[in-house]
Amino acid sequence: MSGTGSDARRRPRHDLRRSARVRDGVPRSRLTVYLTPEERALLEARSVSSGEAMAKILVDSALHPVAVEGVGGAGELVAQLRDYRRQLVGVATNLNQIARHANTVSEIPSGFDAVVAKVLRLHDDIDDILAGVRR
Repeated sequence: MSGTGSDARRRPRHDLRRSARVRDGVPRSRLTVYLTPEERALLEARSVSSGEAMAKILVDSALHPVAVEGVGGAGELVAQLRDYRRQLVGVATNLNQIARHANTVSEIPSGFDAVVAKVLRLHDDIDDILAGVRR
């Protein structure tokens, strides 16, 4: 048989990318979700960065609430993240000024070490906040 008849379409696919329809003896069903191109791009980016499947991210987000430890609540967490974003904007501006100076005179200014140290501190602070967020 050439594989173009109706029998070829009925054969089960053994595609390793697909999740099992039965896992641990529990049947699973399919749900279709429609996303805008922007939503899909954000979901794909999160999938790539976390190494998790897009479906798993959606299911976990919908069914498992986020608990925040070590922070006074979601409002305080949002305020902290806004503050860090503001600081990162300032650091990015400083880095841009340093790059402009370095390209103009072919030397790195003396304040460069301080900017790098601030970037590292902000990075560590953001990591600490994210470590406090548990599923």
